Amino acid sequence: MKNIPSYEEFKSLDINQQIETLMQLKRQYKVKDILDVWGISRGTFYKLIHDLNIPLKKDSPDVPVPDSTTFTISLNGIYTGKQIAEKISKLINIIDENKKFYIKLEVKEL
Repeated sequence: MKNIPSYEEFKSLDINQQIETLMQLKRQYKVKDILDVWGISRGTFYKLIHDLNIPLKKDSPDVPVPDSTTFTISLNGIYTGKQIAEKISKLINIIDENKKFYIKLEVKEL
C-alpha cells in the first residue's frame, strides 16, 4: 500500500485535493487497506466520505468538486404527495440549468 498517503498527508491537502485523492483511493483500493494505512476507524472513514460528499459506490459517477458556491439541499421527513411536489417545484427557482448536479432522490410510500 505504498501509494496510499498517510492520513496526516491526506488531511494537509486542501478540500478539492482531498476529494480527488479519496475518490482515486476508493477506486484503486479496498476500504480496509486504506483504513489500515491511515489507522482510523471505519466510522471515521465514512464520516469523511459523507463530509466530502463522495459517492459510496465505486461505480457511482464522479461528483463535481465543490467550490465556494456549492450548495446542498436535504429534505427529510414524512410529507403528503402534494407537499413533496411543492417542495420540488421550489427547486426550479434556485437550480442553475447550465450547471451539473449530483442528485439522489428517494420517495417511499408509507
